[in-house]
Amino acid sequence: MTTTVYARVESPLGELLLVGEATAGGSCGVRLRSLSVPGQKGGVAVQDGWRYAPEAFTDVARQLEAYFAGRSTRFDVPLAEGVGTEFQRRVWAVLESIPYGSTVSYGEVAARVGASGAGVRARPRGPPAGGGPPPPGPAPQPAREAPQAPRAASAKRR
Repeated sequence: MTTTVYARVESPLGELLLVGEATAGGSCGVRLRSLSVPGQKGGVAVQDGWRYAPEAFTDVARQLEAYFAGRSTRFDVPLAEGVGTEFQRRVWAVLESIPYGSTVSYGEVAARVGASGAGVRARPRGPPAGGGPPPPGPAPQPAREAPQAPRAASAKRR
């Protein structure tokens, strides 16, 4: 039987809500289900029946602190299984493959998952693409596309 557990940790982004699944008597600890900023659009909210268990997230909190302090660029956090749609999992796999410090456009991510640019919505990496866990690995920053210069009006009108 699994129990949903949660904790709140402070970060340079503000308070983060960590949600995970703990298995009764399990030796693998907690599997991260979601990492979000409380109150964000599409963010997770604590539900009735969830157990507050900051001790279950000690390792996750340590890795986040190291990342924000610039001492780490990767995460090694077990993730809950079955989270997200098949499409979301494909997007997360692409995000995980982006090297630390690199940027890609949303259109490039869409192309890598085989969707049109409209199929991949801009959303921060916690929760990515609609409420799932962050993929392990660095949090890539999307590339900003350069503004397009206005097109010159045609000299001839037909």
